[in-house]
Amino acid sequence: MSYKHKLNAYVCIFTCQICYSVKCSSSITFPDCNLQVHCNYKTMDPRKCAQEVLRCKLCGTSGPAFYCEVCRFYICARCVGNHLLDESKEHKVVPFERRKFIPIFPTCSKHTPKQCDLHCEQCNIPICTRCVSSYDHLGHKADDIMITFQRKKEILQQDLEELENSFLPKCHEVVSKIKHQITTTSINEGFLELSNEIEQRGKDLHREIETIIERNKSEISNLHKKYLTAMEKQESQINNVIAEITHNISDLNNVLDSDDFYLVSAYNSKKDSFQSSVPKLKITFPSFCIQYINKEQLCEQFGSLSSGSITTEHGDLIEHPGVTSPPLDKPLLAQPKILSCTNTGYCCLYRVMCVSDKRMWTIGNSSFVKLYNIQGELLDSIKTKSWNEPSDIALSVSEDLVYTDYYDRSVNVIKGNRIEKVVKLLTWRPLNVCSTLSGDLLVTLIRDDKKQSQIVRYSGSTEKQIIQFDDEGKPLFSTAQLGAICENRNLNICVIDIEACAVVVVNQAGKLRFKYTGPDSESTSKKSFDPVGIRTDSQSQILVADYDNNRIHIVDQNGHFLCFIDKCDMRHPYGLYVDVGDNLYVTEFDRGHVKKIQYHM
Repeated sequence: MSYKHKLNAYVCIFTCQICYSVKCSSSITFPDCNLQVHCNYKTMDPRKCAQEVLRCKLCGTSGPAFYCEVCRFYICARCVGNHLLDESKEHKVVPFERRKFIPIFPTCSKHTPKQCDLHCEQCNIPICTRCVSSYDHLGHKADDIMITFQRKKEILQQDLEELENSFLPKCHEVVSKIKHQITTTSINEGFLELSNEIEQRGKDLHREIETIIERNKSEISNLHKKYLTAMEKQESQINNVIAEITHNISDLNNVLDSDDFYLVSAYNSKKDSFQSSVPKLKITFPSFCIQYINKEQLCEQFGSLSSGSITTEHGDLIEHPGVTSPPLDKPLLAQPKILSCTNTGYCCLYRVMCVSDKRMWTIGNSSFVKLYNIQGELLDSIKTKSWNEPSDIALSVSEDLVYTDYYDRSVNVIKGNRIEKVVKLLTWRPLNVCSTLSGDLLVTLIRDDKKQSQIVRYSGSTEKQIIQFDDEGKPLFSTAQLGAICENRNLNICVIDIEACAVVVVNQAGKLRFKYTGPDSESTSKKSFDPVGIRTDSQSQILVADYDNNRIHIVDQNGHFLCFIDKCDMRHPYGLYVDVGDNLYVTEFDRGHVKKIQYHM
């Protein structure tokens, strides 16, 4: 064979293991003729190239002219016939130049130089045929490595298309919406309204201070007039005495100049009478007593700004076929369904608070807070620190149990086996409690004389806000005690006013939004509205337990009546709880049952 023929043969059998081109970016040296060949294929990275002599898999002859796409190896023209006679597979032999793109599969690390022909699904690594029976992969599912390779390539292609065509445009769309929200007036108007409320509050306080100033100035003016009148009266009295003294002096001079014995002997001194007739005015000048300005009380009177909340909801950027996200508006069921009924054994069951769809904390006529499963089995019980019955329970954002103790005047948090007293009151008593999205606690309080009720927001043990009066200084609530309380998703605060038989809803700043006293078209056959328990759901709908009428009212976030839940054999519904799936839990006061009800589709 001439050097030219040998050169051509060698050039044809060198290939790049990355791109599978017969060209190479490196120069090739032929030792038998000291000839160096340079390839003009410039697009390849020399660092990622490797060269090897291609040989027939069956006989080892270099420069094979054919390739079997089924067996994935090169064969020479002499061995093609024998290879096709192997009927164990349907071979597909093609000329070397027409072979398809063939991936380079690694050599087995444990059975070198065995090539990896399989892929272990459990271990997600390539393996050879000997690895299948080894201890490490015993019982594992192994697929043909080419099938796995093609499947992965298809997934990569799908991901690439989805990222380019769906995710990236969706991200741009979200950014565009955020920019639009920043530039629109809704957010600006909200904060402007908040600033106006604070400014108006400042004007109200300034007006009150101006009123106090004017009242004090008026009192000073009246005192001034009073003092002047008294002094003028004394001046007039003294002038009269002066006139009498002057007249008496004239009479005395006449007597002294007289030689008449009878006139002189008849003289009686009036000096003592003049002494006692002169009025003595004692003036004590008024003073202004300056009180220390208690900044904390002043801030409390002014009101406080809540921290608000910024939450990020993570979810799918795009909607996948066959996968539906929960609708924004969940239709209400025409006929709610009872999913379960748990017997707690309480004679009087007050409140329920679920920690999962299978476990629930309860309180009733007992000094214990009890944890039950859905079958009614007692899992845990915690005795209150004071041994008093807890008035209400709630779960904090850290999922610690919170309870109020009316007789101990305290709000307590249960952390593991410890009970911590976070609030201790003096002249007020706590009734009901709820946890807010911001992590604060809202507590309803009643004063010892039972003449005032209020809602107080606590951050830990710190009092942040008091809700008691409207803009005109009138009480928002009746003098009797308040009932259950909760915070809606729109940050409105909903509370039961027991004496008024109403649900009072105020916004986050404590401004009255509305009062719900039952549907307008109430049947006369029913008793009057008797609210005792309250809760809100993911749609910001308000659910109210109507004790005497054995039903639940569903009201929208603006106070408009929607419907009743009254077909579930409820007797004296008292406490309510709504879980993340919008399932309703109702405590039946005298039965001691907790009913789980589905009322949304």
